[in-house]
Amino acid sequence: MKLEFKIDELRREMRELEKSYKNIKAQRDSLKVELEQLGFGVILDFSTEGSSKKSYHQG
Repeated sequence: MKLEFKIDELRREMRELEKSYKNIKAQRDSLKVELEQLGFGVILDFSTEGSSKKSYHQG
């Protein structure tokens, strides 16, 4: 029974994380659109270890 409870708990946490991720992604996409409308373009910098950095330039 303890194992089943733990599995259910982990599934709940996973659903919450997925929901949070979707909200964050939607906010990021919205901000990106706003920046582009203001004349800022996105530059991806893949030089960092295992992650990308975004910088914005006006143009």
